[in-house]
Formats: sequence, C-alpha cells, structure tokens
Amino acid sequence: MGARLRARLTYANAMSTIALFVALGGVSYAATQLPPGSVGTKQLRDQAVTGRKVAASTLGMRVVSQQTRTTLGAIRVRYATAATEAGSPHTLFRLGGIRLEAACRQTAPGASTDLVFYATAAEATTLDDTFGNDTGTDPHTPGAVTAGTLRFDLPAHVRTQLGGPGPDSTHYFRNAATAIFTSHSHTVVATIIAIADGTTGRCSANGAAYLADVISS
Repeated sequence: MGARLRARLTYANAMSTIALFVALGGVSYAATQLPPGSVGTKQLRDQAVTGRKVAASTLGMRVVSQQTRTTLGAIRVRYATAATEAGSPHTLFRLGGIRLEAACRQTAPGASTDLVFYATAAEATTLDDTFGNDTGTDPHTPGAVTAGTLRFDLPAHVRTQLGGPGPDSTHYFRNAATAIFTSHSHTVVATIIAIADGTTGRCSANGAAYLADVISS
C-alpha cells in the first residue's frame, strides 16, 4: 500500500495538493478574518465584477455617463419657458441624426401664445405623428380630445417647421403626441406632451425620446 502510494506520488501531484490547501486557506482567511467593508473598488481587479454578479436593480442610471446614455438612445425631454416676442428656439433633443427644437412666442401682450416645433434631419426622413389635442380655460380640467395622425417629409439638412399650438389669452392648447422619425439609418421615437398656455403666456414640453435601433438590434 505504501509502496503503491509512493509510486504514484509525483512532484506535480505534490505541488497541486499544496496549492489546493493554500487556496482553501486563503478563502477561509478572507471569509473569517477580513473586516466588513474592507474590500472596495481599489481592491477589485479590472473585469472582476461581471454582469451576472450584479444584483438586479442595484445600479441606477446615475452610474452611466450622459454620453453613454445618449449612445444607448434614451434622452429626457424637459422644456418650460415664458413666451417672448423673439421666441428663440431651444433644442429638445439630438438623437439618431434628428434635432428637435421648440420656440415659445407671443408677438404682443395679450396675443396668442405660439409653441412652434422645428425638426432637422441628417438624412431624408419620414415623420409619422399620432396625436391627441385638447383645449379649454384650465389645463387641469381638460376638454374633449381630438385625435389624429400626420405625416411629414423631412429633407436632409433642412430645418422644417412643424407648427404648434397657438391659443388666445383665455385658453390653453395641449398636444400629446408620439412622433416616429424613420430614415434609412435610424428610427427615433419621441413621446411628448406640449402645452401652450395663453392664460399665463408660457409653454412647456415634457417626455422622452429613444433610438429604436438599440432595442431592435
């Protein structure tokens, strides 16, 4: 028995056994001797934490840079301003070769408050817009909704005016729309609720835009 064991006990087998005990000893030490909170980002090697090791819902979007979020194709739309005579356009988003702008104008005190949108495409694009409109004297108590669809052809590198609500000084106009911009290279979807409030002389547009290419690929 002893002779057979010595015959099979090679240098490689011995070293493997020693290495196994050293590794097990190290794991035991780490489990029993390292104080809580002593392992941080400085102690982790590159690529040590993979997606499978991250629990669901533990990482929020704040850890992702704005550039990465834009590359992934998700942009928040948030716009609120008082109407001015000049009504300088403000960029709502740039995504997938699409730039969407908004301007809030009032040519004179008491005149209509106009919320105008502009779209510029990097290549020939078709815009399909599904919308619901309502108007009244108080946006908190909406009136009857009028629904519809529109289609626009956006030439490449041409700033195209898309119109917009223009209520008088006693009314508001609200437009809830889903706009789909389709070109040869990209599909961009924007869902936006826009309000031109003539009672306050202010405009707002809130929603989100995303690059559908990322989801479908």
